Amino acid sequence: MDNRILPLFPRPVYLSGDKYLDDNDFEVWTKDLVSMLEKEPMHENIGGNFGTVDQYIFDRPEFASLKKYILHHIGCFIHDGLRITKDNEFYITQSWINVNNSGSRHHTHRHYNSLVSGIFYILGDLCPTTFVNDNHGPLGLMFGFAVDEYTSLNAGIRAIENAPNTLILFPSGMDHYVETNSSSKTRISIGFNTFVSGLIGTPKDGNLLQLAKEEEVELPLTKGEQVCL
Repeated sequence: MDNRILPLFPRPVYLSGDKYLDDNDFEVWTKDLVSMLEKEPMHENIGGNFGTVDQYIFDRPEFASLKKYILHHIGCFIHDGLRITKDNEFYITQSWINVNNSGSRHHTHRHYNSLVSGIFYILGDLCPTTFVNDNHGPLGLMFGFAVDEYTSLNAGIRAIENAPNTLILFPSGMDHYVETNSSSKTRISIGFNTFVSGLIGTPKDGNLLQLAKEEEVELPLTKGEQVCL
């Protein structure tokens, strides 16, 4: 019998195998997006990158087909890959456009109040999104062992290159960052978060929970309404 190491409880990251559009159509689509961004209100983030003030860009009709593409891949990731039943629907909550000009970066962060987050790459250099292993090394200890070769079992970070016209999905709680854009090209991507609706758990296990979509939930209290402490 051969000795084996079992990679228990890996963190899944999903890469789309197909492109959103064929290359010629994507080039036209990208030019239209760049023109749109010239007039789009933006705010500056930590690291000098910019994001759209509009945090729900997938609600716009011009992004309907891209949203459909992304929802399809979310289904592939959740239902086909992770084998979570279709009793649960994962839907997009917030969505925004990122612009990284030369010299800007994305600081290390994670996405709160979300289950699966994603990045759709549009334009720029190959500077990767880097994910951080928060397990404190292969033995779960705070020791910086020297290694002969980095593998998926001992690496502290894993970088995934920017590939325009493709999608990456990952657990929202994974720390990640993007290095400083050292090229002359502007880097553009779309980020988004998700949540879940439907039934979670089972009655016999005493853990049944029913979650509704955002549009099915009453809006927060308006100014002037009374609230309890």
